[in-house]
Amino acid sequence: MDLADAGAPVPRPVAAQVQRSGPFYTGDILVERVRDAATLTELAPGLENARWADIGRAIRRFHQAGGWHADLNANNILIPPDRIVIIDLDRGRSGCANRSRQRANLSRLLRSLKKLQLMPAAEQGWRALLEAYQAADGA
Repeated sequence: MDLADAGAPVPRPVAAQVQRSGPFYTGDILVERVRDAATLTELAPGLENARWADIGRAIRRFHQAGGWHADLNANNILIPPDRIVIIDLDRGRSGCANRSRQRANLSRLLRSLKKLQLMPAAEQGWRALLEAYQAADGA
């Protein structure tokens, strides 16, 4: 089962290939196109708290499905009108429902927001994201 089948907010795989050469391999994956989307980086300054909460719930679903992102940052969260999509999973892992890694993902996202100078303007949104993430966790 892949992350999309497990309910994670990720693009669905369309095609994949693996080419082996001795002990090495290369892999390619083609995923569905996410239409009419902008990144969190682009939208953060004017994003309503409700959409920040949607992001928090989406990240929680990603984690509950066993996902771990190697570089969860504001550019890897797409926001089309009808959903939230986490992209750039090439170095991520499935089956890593480890609380420590989940907290590290959230910390990495916060560092990204700070690095992109989206904080403190997005402070209320960040709080809404965390509250929704925790509520979706049942914590």
